[in-house]
Amino acid sequence: MRLSPHQTKDTQRKKEAKLVELTNIHDESFVTADSQKAEIVALTRQIETLKRQLVRVNDEARAKQEQRDAATTELSSPSP
Repeated sequence: MRLSPHQTKDTQRKKEAKLVELTNIHDESFVTADSQKAEIVALTRQIETLKRQLVRVNDEARAKQEQRDAATTELSSPSP
């Protein structure tokens, strides 16, 4: 069965519309992927910053505990 020129143009328009739709979906996917990559980089940096802060705070807490332990030991030692 042979298509009329009108049917051929209609079929072509439908295919072109579908191609435009798929191209837009594809482009949106790339934009979303790029956005997600940027967000992952930002979150990774935040995690690294928080890890460094945690190490620093743990070190400070350990130093305070050592000072407290030393003071407790000094106070509990018999006076000469």
